[in-house]
Amino acid sequence: MKKFLSLVALLLACSALWNGADARYIIGNRKAYNEIKPGDTIAIQGISDASNNGYRYISGAALQTVFTADCVFAVEEGPADIRTGEATIFLRNLEKNLYFGKNGLRGTNPNGWNDTRLVSTPDSAYNFVLQCAADSSETWNGQTNFDATSVVFCYSYGEEDKYAFMCNWGWYEPEKIYLWSYHDTNPWDVYSVSYEKDLSGDLAELVEYYTSLNLDFTPGTDPGFYPEELATAYNTAMEEAMQAILTDHTDDEYQQYIDNLKAAKEAVEKAYIDISDGYYFVVSAYPEFLNKQKVEKGAYVNNSSTYIQW
Repeated sequence: MKKFLSLVALLLACSALWNGADARYIIGNRKAYNEIKPGDTIAIQGISDASNNGYRYISGAALQTVFTADCVFAVEEGPADIRTGEATIFLRNLEKNLYFGKNGLRGTNPNGWNDTRLVSTPDSAYNFVLQCAADSSETWNGQTNFDATSVVFCYSYGEEDKYAFMCNWGWYEPEKIYLWSYHDTNPWDVYSVSYEKDLSGDLAELVEYYTSLNLDFTPGTDPGFYPEELATAYNTAMEEAMQAILTDHTDDEYQQYIDNLKAAKEAVEKAYIDISDGYYFVVSAYPEFLNKQKVEKGAYVNNSSTYIQW
C-alpha cells in the first residue's frame, strides 16, 4: 500500500509539468519578406495597431496575445500568382495540420470581414505573395508600427488586378483577421520558429501515456498473471521516471529513463502467463465467498446432477 501511495503522490506532482510538456517551439529573429522560403517554420504577429490591445499572434485562423504551439505555421510553396506571376506560399498550421484558408474556394472574392478559417487542403487555402511593408503599408491614425522588415501578405483573386491583403484592425475586434484592400492595417511581423528537443518533456509524455493505459501487471504464477520480478521491475522503472521528471538531468540521463521504462514494459508484457495444456482448479472470483464464509469456492462436477457447482 505504501508503494502504491508513493506512486500516486508522484503522479500528482508530475501532472502540473505535463501540461507544459509540448511547449517546445522557440521564437527566433524577425524575417523580412524575401527571407521567408518554403520549408520555413514561422510565427506571424499582427502589428497594425497595438495601442490598446498589444501585439497578437495568429493562432489557427484568429489572433491571441500569448505565443503557443497553435501559432506555428509551416511555409509551403504555392502556385504562381494569377495577377503578377510571382511565387506564392501557403501557410499550414503545424499543430492542427490544416491550411490558412477562407470560407469559400481560392479564386473567389474575399468578403473582407473575418473571412478566414483553417481548411484541410491547399485548394481552399489562401496563396500569398509576400511584400515589404515599407513599400505597401500606410500609417493608421498617426501610428507607424512597421518598418522595412515587416511583411505584407497579398492575395490575388478573380479577374485581373484584383487583390486583398491579410489585415488586422488592432483596436477593433483585435482577435480577428480580415481580407481587404486597405493598406493601413496590412503589416505583420514574421518570426522564425525552431523546435527545441526536450527529452524531459518526452519522458513526461511517456509517463503520462503509460499511466493513461491503466496498466496492471499483477504478479503471480498462475495464468493471467506476470512474473513478480518483471512486474516489480516495471513499477520501479515507472517510479524512477516520475522522480526524474521532478529533477534536472542531462539528455543522456533522460534518455536512459525513457529506455528503461520502455524496456521494462516490453519485458513484462512479453512474460504474460497464458493458459497452456494442463489441469487447473477453477476458483470463483466473487469476493464475498472468502469474506463471509472464509473459504474459496472451486468449481466441481456433482456426479448426482448435471450441473457444475461450487
